[in-house]
Amino acid sequence: MLTRPVMHEVDAAGGRRALIAQLARIELPYMRDLLCRCAVWRKFDRRRDAEIKIDPPASVAQVILHRQGEWGFPPVVGVITTPTMRPDGSLLVKAGYDAQTRLILIDPPPMPSISADPSRGEALAALSVLESLLEEFPFTDEPSRSVALSALTSPVVRGAFPVAPMHVISAPEAGSGKSYLVDLAAAIATGQPCPVIAGGRTEEETEKRLGAA
Repeated sequence: MLTRPVMHEVDAAGGRRALIAQLARIELPYMRDLLCRCAVWRKFDRRRDAEIKIDPPASVAQVILHRQGEWGFPPVVGVITTPTMRPDGSLLVKAGYDAQTRLILIDPPPMPSISADPSRGEALAALSVLESLLEEFPFTDEPSRSVALSALTSPVVRGAFPVAPMHVISAPEAGSGKSYLVDLAAAIATGQPCPVIAGGRTEEETEKRLGAA
């Protein structure tokens, strides 16, 4: 299908709202709007004996929308708002479509200069910054801290990997910082609090909500 990147406001924890990037399907009305923007459409009016302006015909928009396999548009696998890493280790920092990852980067935040070939010292310094964000979380052991560190980094470097881990957070008591940890990862990846959905009353209902999301 033909899609376009859009920014969409969704629910976040604590009654907040988060602005996220999504791919929206291009439907008939929007395709006609695009045709109207890129050309002036006319037809001959016999009563006036002259050409008059008209809206783009729906039939033309329908033909374009159904030309699957003949479109000259690049394939898109996702849309992001934060620079990421490509599979070859290079960085995707320029806004727009990236042919190598097939991602669209929208409105990226200003970034400090990053070495093309970082040294071990630079990597350790960056790791230290990330670890400092986790100092006050009451992890039970080092493996748990490592999982949290993975949650902070995986979304940002997602473009470099064919698959990515799912991160699940649990705690023995309320107020341990589960939601805050998720929001921290979301802030690094998107600059926004994490969008949330409520769990269903049954496992089947929860699966439906996850699938819809």
